Amino acid sequence: MYRFIGKSFKFFSSSSSQNAGIPNADIRDIFETSNGELFIVTNGSGLLQWNKEDELFYTPDFYTKSRSQFLDKGFTDSKGQIWLYGNSGLTVFDAMTKEPIQWLSESEEIAALEGNLEFRSDGNSNVILTDGRSVLSVDTDSRVIQKIAVSLETEKITSIFVRKTAELVIGTDSGNIYLLDKKTGRAEKRLQLSTTEKPSITGIFAFDSLFLFGTNKGLYVLNSELEVLGRYVSEKTALPHNHITVFSRVRSNVLVGTYQGLAHIGAENFQTFNNRNSGVYDDVMAFAEDSQRNVWVGTYAGLYRFNDNLGKYELFEVQGSIELPDSRVMTMETDKQFLWLGTWDKGIVLLDTRTLELEAVQFADLQKGSITKIYKDHADSIWVASYDRGLWRIQSGSIKHFPELVKYPITDITSEVGQPVLVVSERTIYKMDEETTRFEPLEIEFPKRIVTPTFFTAKIIDSHSILVGTKDHGILVLEKDEHSEKYNSSSFGGSQGVTKASVYSIMKDSNRHYWSSTNNGLYKLGMNGAIVQRYDKTHGLQGDDFNFGAYYSTVDDIFYFGGTKGYTRFDPLSVEANMSAPAIVISGLTITNSLNLNSYQLETLDLINIPSASEVSFEISVLDYSNPGENLFSHKLQGLDQDWIDDGTNNKITYNNIPPGEYTFLAKGANAAGVWNEEGVSLRIRVLPPWYLTYWAYAFYATSAMLLLWLGMRAHRTKVLKEEAERRAEETMLIADSVMDELQETQELQDQIAESASKHNMEMIGVIGELSTLGDSARGESALDSHLSAMRLLETSYYFENGALAANMHDYLNGLIDLLLPDATVDPATISSINLVSKSLISAPVALPLALILYELIDNVFQHAFEPDSAANFVQVSLEIAPSSTDAPDKVEVSIQDDGIGLPVGFDIGTARSRGFSVVNSLCRRLSATVSVSQGHGTHIRLSVPLPHGHA
Repeated sequence: MYRFIGKSFKFFSSSSSQNAGIPNADIRDIFETSNGELFIVTNGSGLLQWNKEDELFYTPDFYTKSRSQFLDKGFTDSKGQIWLYGNSGLTVFDAMTKEPIQWLSESEEIAALEGNLEFRSDGNSNVILTDGRSVLSVDTDSRVIQKIAVSLETEKITSIFVRKTAELVIGTDSGNIYLLDKKTGRAEKRLQLSTTEKPSITGIFAFDSLFLFGTNKGLYVLNSELEVLGRYVSEKTALPHNHITVFSRVRSNVLVGTYQGLAHIGAENFQTFNNRNSGVYDDVMAFAEDSQRNVWVGTYAGLYRFNDNLGKYELFEVQGSIELPDSRVMTMETDKQFLWLGTWDKGIVLLDTRTLELEAVQFADLQKGSITKIYKDHADSIWVASYDRGLWRIQSGSIKHFPELVKYPITDITSEVGQPVLVVSERTIYKMDEETTRFEPLEIEFPKRIVTPTFFTAKIIDSHSILVGTKDHGILVLEKDEHSEKYNSSSFGGSQGVTKASVYSIMKDSNRHYWSSTNNGLYKLGMNGAIVQRYDKTHGLQGDDFNFGAYYSTVDDIFYFGGTKGYTRFDPLSVEANMSAPAIVISGLTITNSLNLNSYQLETLDLINIPSASEVSFEISVLDYSNPGENLFSHKLQGLDQDWIDDGTNNKITYNNIPPGEYTFLAKGANAAGVWNEEGVSLRIRVLPPWYLTYWAYAFYATSAMLLLWLGMRAHRTKVLKEEAERRAEETMLIADSVMDELQETQELQDQIAESASKHNMEMIGVIGELSTLGDSARGESALDSHLSAMRLLETSYYFENGALAANMHDYLNGLIDLLLPDATVDPATISSINLVSKSLISAPVALPLALILYELIDNVFQHAFEPDSAANFVQVSLEIAPSSTDAPDKVEVSIQDDGIGLPVGFDIGTARSRGFSVVNSLCRRLSATVSVSQGHGTHIRLSVPLPHGHA
């Protein structure tokens, strides 16, 4: 046995898991009393009762083991009395005491009944019983059993129905229907369902003003006068099997049980035609109504029309010499007595609906290609759209081509009185300019969430508003900007409209409702775009997915919509939306796969405590069974979620690691038709904190902290006293040691400074002595003064570091340029000097000769490098210490570059005899430096000076 709640099935059997088993027995019947007690009747385990709390079946206390375990029928009457029939006969239990009603058990009339019994209540105190031959009326109030004399010769009563208090409807195994007067016992034969097949009637059910007769050869529908309106068989309908076993009503629908599954019957006035029930090919692409009011159906396998004599559709057969060039009829339009047929690959052909002969269209351009739309506007012009060849207009016998519309496949054409023609292509919508007779694309601003969508269809509302059906983005409304030609787009109806489906058509009925066929059923919308109702195959439609372009409205306002499983037609004014909100329940709660609560248990709890760090799953069920797989859900955990969360068709909501606190879980649901239960359901939960965040844990923490604080303060006081005594003793010793250390450091520093100064002085004397030997004595004295000026400048850049003198050559170069620039042979303002010398300190033995080299080379630039009339000159000096990657010493790399006239051709700095270059060569040899000169645009001199190990 299966139990279905909203969306999922739960299986019960002797071997099913999760403790949901029932005894190994044949389930024969199921019924529910007026106070909600559910029972199943079994052949092997007697009577079983459903326990809502633990969701298991038990033998009820009143049905002891001594009673029959082999039952066939069960029933509860209007007074709540339970009637059971099995191999031990009939037993009736009192509604209050649950004790057997003895007088019924001892009745000879009831004991005389044989075979399988049928029960029916008349709604009062009477119960009708039949064993197929005899009929009894049992009045449990007055304790009267009346035998109704019935003479049906060889027929057997297989089903009974109480039509009125004194009148019964009887069905037999020969398919005959009788009206039986209980008072007179007279049975009047009303009709035989079939004279050829003689079906056995298995059940009778009243549905609104109709009667449903289930048989072993299909379902018959009769009116209140018991006249047959139709027969439904599995070969031509969605009925799973022709043998009907049971009926049951759920809200506005009737469930029909068969030998091979369950079907349901809705109350909507939809008529569906397909290959099984009418002969029309299932893949329907187009419709048209001719001048004789005949509706033609274009399919992927030819053209069909309804044959009134046969009561079914027939494939159109050509009467003349011209054949249909392509059986795939994609679009149709009526013009006088002619039917224009657009095909998949062979253009257009005309059908004369009076002679039923085909004629070739007179325009060669229309005799080929894939035709997507034929449309007749209010001025009787015929518009023809193609997949890849653009658009044509036929007017007054002439044809005009619009080449500007070749770019994208055209999907629709529409217009309204007084409005220009709109042409819809897959990527652009065009509007005709009446003055230029050209089509101009609409400039459309789409919401950020939508890139340019694929367009399928359009419907003009007025001169400023257009509805557009799109792929995957529902219906958009385009509204013209007041100050420009731009159209702003938004979802028609907002969040309450069709926002996600692919929309293939938009039609408007006389009540100003919109109807749209989509890939997700048929939608009825209000004037503002809000969904009024969604219909699908469970309401009698051909299917959930429709075909693009397959829609039509006749002159009588009968709507046609085609799909891949036939087509559906209906009068939109006769289809009443069921706006009653479906019931919704929280059908389950699971906590970390350990605790499972069902809907009954949840109803008894006001607040549910949930351990911390748990995974919590809520199951929501909408109790609407028309199309439960398409029921919709949304939820919100108040206290955690800011907004409602759209769950679509998912009804299981899971949260992980909810922070401790109190929350309210809220849920809303809608049936497949889109009718929401806005009131919804709620469930309060409290997520408990972990043990280490509970009140007693905090109390323990506070007590422990106070104890630790007291112990810590005591230990700290002892330690402070001891440390204070030790500190004062150590202070005295440290002061003495500090005085001695300072005296020693001062003495050592004085010795280092004296030694460094002595070495530096000796170095200076050596350099001065070496330079004094270069050149003539007159120039030597002058050069010596210059060199002394450079040395004095270097003195200002010395620092005492690591026990030795070292110079900042960057500061030295700045001072040197300031010293030499005023004596330049050109205007100093025209010279740009660039100092790229590193600020790293250079030891005095290297810095002194290097400073004099820089002096000579820069002085040479200022004196000789630049043309007197040069307006812009530059000199750039760089100095970097290049670390060595081997055991070789580090080097100082010096670069001096100018943009002057350069040195004479063939100049060799190593053999130059001028005093300046002689000084440079001498000092380079002293430093073991290498010198290189390159000329291009000016002069570039490079020096590489090895540094002694351990340099500053």
